[in-house]
Amino acid sequence: MKIVKKLGVLLMVTCLSVAFVACGGPKVNTYEHKGVDITYEYPSEWSSTEDGYGVTVYDTKDKSEQHVNSSIKIQVENDIKWFETGKASRTDVKDLGSKTIGGVEMAGTSYKAYGLNTTQYIGALDDNHIICVQINTIDPASEGAQQVFDSLNFELAK
Repeated sequence: MKIVKKLGVLLMVTCLSVAFVACGGPKVNTYEHKGVDITYEYPSEWSSTEDGYGVTVYDTKDKSEQHVNSSIKIQVENDIKWFETGKASRTDVKDLGSKTIGGVEMAGTSYKAYGLNTTQYIGALDDNHIICVQINTIDPASEGAQQVFDSLNFELAK
């Protein structure tokens, strides 16, 4: 009888958790990328992928519509030169000043490259961990983008 009650409670808790996610609760993930724990949250109608290049958050759940052209990409590298590739193809470059994202002071720029409107913030967690948050096509001031920005946290992995 005790086992049945415990299973019943477990099932009820599991169903409530699934219902919360299905009802549109935000998604929160932590992903270790190149020695840095990246914690982020995004709206339930969005999606994300995590791979060797970092974290990509898409403004759609539909996998057939997911592409880098409409995304927020979060990467960690040990050299800022990694993020400077393709500078020659950038037009309409604007300095956005500095902004603290996830506890890291970052320099912002916006530009157009390969037909995409891009906003990019780059900062250093320490001498060996350069972080880049790049927004393609998504309006950085949109509610979903702000949810991602406001939730970001960067810490050295333990």
